[in-house]
Amino acid sequence: MSLDGIAKEAAGEFAAAPGVTDQGAPQPGPSLSPDAALEAEAVEWSKCPAMFGMILARVMPELKATYTPENNLAWGRAMVPVAQRYGWTAAAFFAWLGPWVGLAFATHDLALPTYDAIKANLEARQKAKNQSAADAAQQPAAAGPAGP
Repeated sequence: MSLDGIAKEAAGEFAAAPGVTDQGAPQPGPSLSPDAALEAEAVEWSKCPAMFGMILARVMPELKATYTPENNLAWGRAMVPVAQRYGWTAAAFFAWLGPWVGLAFATHDLALPTYDAIKANLEARQKAKNQSAADAAQQPAAAGPAGP
């Protein structure tokens, strides 16, 4: 799949949701209270850390416990007032972010083995350095010149 195809797929997957206008913010209607509208907007924004966590968890699986739906929604709720103040929408943000997410997914299969190789190399160097220091510490002190 091309990078454009990946970007379009990522943007479509994370930006489209039922009940959200093209601008991303739910429009309160007769059946949607203001509180419900804020919650719907928080749900939209919660997709941002969910996506970020999904990408990071591919490299650091232990982060799955951090980027939970509950934590992501809490972040989304905190993001709503910021987004409203600056006129940001989740849909516009994801439209901008889509190509970058596609780049992250496309690069993953090269970046992860590279990261693992660099990490292993650095660990091996540190182990060799520590071993050399331990070996040097175990060497008996060299005898000085014999006395008269």
